[in-house]
Amino acid sequence: MGSDKSGGVMKRVFPEMSRVLRSADSFSKTVEDVQVRTASGGAVSMVALVIIAGLMVVETGRFLAGEERTVLGVDKSRDEVLDVHIDVDVFHINCELLGVDAHDSTGSHQIEITNGIVKRPIFPDGRPKGDARVQKAHALRRVVPATQQNYCGSCYGAAEGCCNNCTAVRDAYQVKGWLPPDSSDIEQCVREDIEGHVYRVGEGCNLKGILRVSKVSGDFYIAPGHTITRQGQYHHDLSVFRDHQLDVSHRIRELSFGPRFPNAVNPLDGRNATQGVLGIHEYFVKIVPTRYQAQWGAPVLTNQYSVQPYFRQSDPTKGGSFLPGIFFFYEMSPILVEVELRRRSFIHFLVQLCAIVGGVFSVLKLLDSSVYRGTQYIKKIQLGKSD
Repeated sequence: MGSDKSGGVMKRVFPEMSRVLRSADSFSKTVEDVQVRTASGGAVSMVALVIIAGLMVVETGRFLAGEERTVLGVDKSRDEVLDVHIDVDVFHINCELLGVDAHDSTGSHQIEITNGIVKRPIFPDGRPKGDARVQKAHALRRVVPATQQNYCGSCYGAAEGCCNNCTAVRDAYQVKGWLPPDSSDIEQCVREDIEGHVYRVGEGCNLKGILRVSKVSGDFYIAPGHTITRQGQYHHDLSVFRDHQLDVSHRIRELSFGPRFPNAVNPLDGRNATQGVLGIHEYFVKIVPTRYQAQWGAPVLTNQYSVQPYFRQSDPTKGGSFLPGIFFFYEMSPILVEVELRRRSFIHFLVQLCAIVGGVFSVLKLLDSSVYRGTQYIKKIQLGKSD
């Protein structure tokens, strides 16, 4: 008797629950027999699938690549050294006659920097050049007899006594305040290796390496001629170019301040500067410290920069007061740019995929319904006219 009562209660409860659930159904169904399938609906469905597939591929790519977030702050780092990565082609001056100097606002001077900088001979079009100068240098050495045990080289009027090597002759001229003669006229320079002091037509130089300068305002430059000091001032010996047209046309393959990071843009990379007239090529650089944080790994401390190029005509042989060359003047910004690469959460990614599927189907369903209703309305009008 008790079981009959409980069974009756269940029968009354379940229909009631079923009725309540049916009234809350937001996904109403249509009967299969009254559904109409059309060719236009099939075409719209295919288009929807293609669009959904394309958008899902794009969204997946964005999810895997991540997004960059940029924040500005104040640079509080205490780095004292700035690494400058340079790769420059000078098309018409051979390597032995090019020097790299650096100065900064603290009063530090680096003259004819060789540490970290590699020089390679190139053709005027930038192609690497095989170094055939060794054979020629050996031939020149045979022209000048070997020094005797009691040899006393001439100082060419710059000093009394003996100048037994090329450096001694140049030092004597520097002390005297004179410009040294062409190296090909100095016996000691010819004996040691005249090739190191002679201008060679049809040969240029590639300078590549890392230049370390102080992290303050300053400048560094690539200029022809050897640097000499006279009365506390720095001068460049351009005597070797007396009978030649000086040309500082160049190409900057790379100029960066610190290690590279993804999507970094260096404005001077690939810049060509051909010379119509002799002068000084100046690049005024604003350096912005940057901290790049990838999804994994340690942060990269580097720098970005903007640049303003400028050219001033100056020919020392015609009274020009500026040294022809390639000059980079840089200033440090107090602003720190923090770039962080983040990947969105997987839940957000799934929500985006669902939004793509639902949105595309909803819009195209509305479009297909409008087309279908429009065609049916036109058919009814045509049937009414025929009756």
